[in-house]
Amino acid sequence: MADRTRRLRIVRLVAGYVAIAAAIPYLTLKILWIAGNPIGFNDKALVTAPLMVGGNVLTACLDAVAVVVALAFTYRWGRRVPAWLVLLPMWVGTGLLTPIALDVPVVAAHSLLTGTRVVDASGPVAPWVYKMVYTGFTVEAAALLTAFVLYAYDRWGVLLRTRLADGAAGATEAVQRLVATGAALLAGAVGALHLFWAAGGTVGLPAGYGHGFAGRFLDGVYGLLTLAGVVGMVWMVYRLRGRTPLWVPLGLAWLGAGSTFGFGLWHMFLVLGHALPGAGTGGLLPVHAFAKVLAGLLLGTVGAFLLAERDASALLVERGAPVAAGSGPGR
Repeated sequence: MADRTRRLRIVRLVAGYVAIAAAIPYLTLKILWIAGNPIGFNDKALVTAPLMVGGNVLTACLDAVAVVVALAFTYRWGRRVPAWLVLLPMWVGTGLLTPIALDVPVVAAHSLLTGTRVVDASGPVAPWVYKMVYTGFTVEAAALLTAFVLYAYDRWGVLLRTRLADGAAGATEAVQRLVATGAALLAGAVGALHLFWAAGGTVGLPAGYGHGFAGRFLDGVYGLLTLAGVVGMVWMVYRLRGRTPLWVPLGLAWLGAGSTFGFGLWHMFLVLGHALPGAGTGGLLPVHAFAKVLAGLLLGTVGAFLLAERDASALLVERGAPVAAGSGPGR
């Protein structure tokens, strides 16, 4: 057991520093752009555009937070950090990085096989920037998720191994089910629209909106992740298939709700700033982005209450406190 624990700590250490190393080039590029250096821009004036500056400041801060979170996953002091201070940024970060990590390898392979260009060389930003940034995101996502899973297993293993049927109903269970059902319906509609666009549908898309293979595949990823979040959350709050370990539906809900909320916020930023081709000419993009934020936020809130109540029950059992018959984890 001691050897296994030591090996897992080494894996966490390596994964954490790989995530940091993958984040540094992107963070460096953002700092240069914020300082006014136009490296990587074909259109040099774009680096000082207000929307670009605001976006660079926001994304630089997000990447800096990712570095701090990776360090928390890597060292023992990370266990003493309040749970919300780790889980909230990681939830959003997972939601932003997972779709990219799933999308980039497939789109890159499609580009190589078909000889098509994903990025126009004459566009405002040089192609090498996209290659560097999205390769870094993919590596960062894999490493950061690995470190997080091992960190969560070390810190909340007792909770994650409980079965869905374990434990008495929490004080907010009825409200959780009500909110989760409404959020699931909204998220289901959001995900279905993404899948419709992925299949080539154009209803709701504004005129002039670019929607090639890369865009359609990413819509498919968004749609499947959103529906996975719905399945995971409903599975948990209704305790379906009660012998299932909590971590199974929780993983689905975590990825789905996080991506719905995280990319919903990012899409709202792009849509409201007219940073997407054709985004300011009508269509459902603004409403859809807002619906994603709301659905993800509701699913995430339900998950937070559910985990807080189950964690309290799991801690009682772990410490040997008396619990009602049949209500403790592992029974």
